[in-house]
Amino acid sequence: LDVVSVVDVDTWATLNGAEEGRALFQVPGGLLLLDLRDATHPAPQAYFPLQGWPSEVLFEGDEILLAAGPFGIYRFDANDRNIPLAE
Repeated sequence: LDVVSVVDVDTWATLNGAEEGRALFQVPGGLLLLDLRDATHPAPQAYFPLQGWPSEVLFEGDEILLAAGPFGIYRFDANDRNIPLAE
């Protein structure tokens, strides 16, 4: 396979899942979603704050679901964009 791009991700970020052109990293205080649909130009797409460190994350269509302990379920839109891109 040919390498089409390289993304530097800090060592404290943990890859939690990937699906359909997106990669989800667990970072302190939440989740960081990277847009990989254009593999030559990967970019941060969204940050979702949450409590604790989830043990499992589920991509279900355009939703990201994970347990919120006794508080219910976190549900995030995988199409959300809340990180402005640098020009």
